[in-house]
Amino acid sequence: MADPTEAAAASRRQEELQKQVLESELKTLPSDAKVYNAIATPLEAPLIAHAHGQHAFFPNLDAKTSLQDVQRQKRVLLANLGQLNE
Repeated sequence: MADPTEAAAASRRQEELQKQVLESELKTLPSDAKVYNAIATPLEAPLIAHAHGQHAFFPNLDAKTSLQDVQRQKRVLLANLGQLNE
């Protein structure tokens, strides 16, 4: 069985890495971009908590399809941005 202190250290490293990635992404945004807070939720969870105790149920939510959706949206947004810059 894994050592609890090692697991805690690994969790802290993971959180720090996620923080660094988010900070890096924020630095690439335009200065007038609007950034909204979000509730961190594991991708395996089909039930996502929202403000005021509300929940949204996504029965087909999984890490693979979520990542594909994000990548597809990113490609569309980058294409739109490219058209604006032309």
